Amino acid sequence: MKISPLEQSIEDIHWQSEPSSVTFESPSLIPGDVTQEHFLDEILDIPNLRGQIVESLSPNVVHRHILQPSFFASFAKDLVEKLRSKGKEAESPRLKRIFMAASEVLEEQRQNMDILKVYRSLLLKG
Repeated sequence: MKISPLEQSIEDIHWQSEPSSVTFESPSLIPGDVTQEHFLDEILDIPNLRGQIVESLSPNVVHRHILQPSFFASFAKDLVEKLRSKGKEAESPRLKRIFMAASEVLEEQRQNMDILKVYRSLLLKG
């Protein structure tokens, strides 16, 4: 039986190395029977970048009831109408464009939410 060069090299390393003595006198090495505090809570409490971004971007909603789906739908519809009326009443062409663009974006969002409701109900039926 022929020994491969790799096996020969491993055997040479194994037999030529002397066992190292490990001592636990270093303060960084703690034996298993010593009780130690758990630092998981401290690690989890460290603020991270994602948490900071979410916190800075999340809106401060004073009236949380507008986030309920039934109320939000009627609120969005009323808001689209108000934005369109403000756009028609605006004297400045710039303000007119801004109000009309905002009403179009919100109307598009409302339509997307309606499509989502249809898809959701179809999925639940299927």
